[in-house]
Amino acid sequence: MENKEVNVSEVMARGIADLVVLIPKDFSERISAGKSATITYYFDPYNMKYSMAVSVISNVVNSYSRSILYKRLKQINMSLEYVEPVRTEMREVVPKGVSVSPAGVFSAMLLPMFVGIIAISGASSFALDMIAGERERKTLEALLSNPIGDFSVLMGKYLAMAMIAFLSALTMIISLGISLILMVTFIPFYPSESISFSLKDMFPGISYNPIAVVAGIITAVILSALTGNALITIGASFAKSFKEAQQYVGFITMALIIPIIAVPYMSPSMMGALRFVPVVNLIVFSRDIMLNPSDFLPIIESLLLSVAYLILFVWISSKMFSRETISPS
Repeated sequence: MENKEVNVSEVMARGIADLVVLIPKDFSERISAGKSATITYYFDPYNMKYSMAVSVISNVVNSYSRSILYKRLKQINMSLEYVEPVRTEMREVVPKGVSVSPAGVFSAMLLPMFVGIIAISGASSFALDMIAGERERKTLEALLSNPIGDFSVLMGKYLAMAMIAFLSALTMIISLGISLILMVTFIPFYPSESISFSLKDMFPGISYNPIAVVAGIITAVILSALTGNALITIGASFAKSFKEAQQYVGFITMALIIPIIAVPYMSPSMMGALRFVPVVNLIVFSRDIMLNPSDFLPIIESLLLSVAYLILFVWISSKMFSRETISPS
C-alpha cells in the first residue's frame, strides 16, 4: 500500500526486493465507485527477475480485473461477450501421446544446443594441443617414432578426446536437469496449476519410446564430440603453434555457432535442409529423437548423414596427421 515511509529507490538499490508493487490508498473506494484504479510496478531494468515477478502478479491482477468487469456488466444486464467480441484459444499441436510441460519446452530448446556446443567446446583445448601444441613443444616427433601406426596414434587421441567430451556432456546434462528442476519449482509459469518435474517432463518423447530417446541422446553426444574434435583437428593441422591453431579454430567455431543457436528458432520446414549441414544435423537429430521418436525416417536420415560426416572428417584428419614427419637429428 502507499506508504511515505517506504523509499522505493532505496529498496531497489539495496536489493531488498526485485519488484515493488504500489497500490494506492483509495484503491478499494475507486473500485467500489465503479471507477478505475492504477497499480504501479517499480523495478530495476538490469535485474531480469522482475519480469518473472510481473508475469505472475499480472495474471492475478488481470483475473481480479476481469471478475470486477463481469460483476459490473451483470449489474447493467450486459454480457461479457459485449466487451469481448473476439476471443482466442491456444492449442498445442504435438505428436500423439507426447505431453508438453515447461520443462519439456526448455529442454527441447536447450539440450540440442548443448549437443552442438559439445561439438565445438567439449574437448577443444585437447584437440588443439593434439597436433599444433605437440608440434610447438617438439614432442610430436618423439610420439611418431614409436613402433605404431599414425592412424593408431590418431585413434588413441580421439578416444581420449571422446571421453573428455562425454564427461563434459554429462555434466552439462546434469546441470540442465538441475536448472530445470529449480526453474519449474520456483517460477510459477501457471499459478493455477502445480508443476511437477520428472524425466518425462524433460524428454517429451520418452513416454513413447524411452530406450530410443536415451540411446539417441547418448549417440548424438558421442557423434557430436567426435565430429567436432575431427573438425578442430583439421583446422589445427594447418597451424605451427597453439596460438595460431586457436585462430584457425576460431573461424570454424564462428561458422558453427550461428546455426547452432538458430536451429531452435527455425521453421520445421527448414529442418530437412539443416540435416545436410555438419554438426547442425546432430542438433536436428537430437530434437527429432526428443520430440517425435516415432518418425523414424528423418531420424535415420540425420543419423546416417552424421556418421558419414564423421567418417569423412576422421579420414581427412588422418591424412593431415600422416603428413607429419620425423626430422633427422
